[in-house]
Amino acid sequence: MQGWKEKLLSQAGKEVMIKAVIQSIPVYSMNAFKLPVSLCKDIEAMIRKFWWGSGKGKKIHWVKWSALCSSKSIGGMGFQDINNFNDAMLAKQFEGSFIKKNTLLYKVFSAKYFPGGNILDAPIPTKCSYTWKSILLSRKNLFYLWEAKVIRKIYVSEASDTDCLVWLKSSDGCYSIKSAYQMLATEVNNKAPSSSGGEGTKVWKSIWKIRVPPKIRHFMWRTAKDSLPTK
Repeated sequence: MQGWKEKLLSQAGKEVMIKAVIQSIPVYSMNAFKLPVSLCKDIEAMIRKFWWGSGKGKKIHWVKWSALCSSKSIGGMGFQDINNFNDAMLAKQFEGSFIKKNTLLYKVFSAKYFPGGNILDAPIPTKCSYTWKSILLSRKNLFYLWEAKVIRKIYVSEASDTDCLVWLKSSDGCYSIKSAYQMLATEVNNKAPSSSGGEGTKVWKSIWKIRVPPKIRHFMWRTAKDSLPTK
């Protein structure tokens, strides 16, 4: 980001750059590894610095990062929370490769780490690949431990249809990174300003639908967020 001509980009241009380029760079790594929280914070710090100004000096952050990560419909900018998105991607790997027992990954890892057992009960070994450890850590985003224990005690009739897992956060019951990220971002959205509900939502949506140049929409957004550098 240091080599980019920040002064030549409007805030609307920076939004596109952040979403299309910056936040896409670590996606490959996040798909297989749990990034350290400190690294996620460093990436977000660089994004904030790029978003709020140019040059190497200190920047004034007029809106807190958690608010920027909220949906545009409730007053945010729709930026990704790196840590939450990482968790959502790892959970997708867990759901796609290890819930379905006929996959090659399931057969390989089950033979080594939980032979004859269940991946939901598999302990995290002290010595294992970081990829495997990352995938096991993602289990917490698919199941609440207390719910899993209760569900496993439910009697299932032998005459009933084959039992299967259903993801309740999507209409078709299938897990998706988008729905998982939205679930993880709920806490962030709940902390958004009070204008996020009712009439406030209509205001934010109307701002982004106005047919004017993008930089004008961003100016209106900053005005509504009371984040302009004025006395």
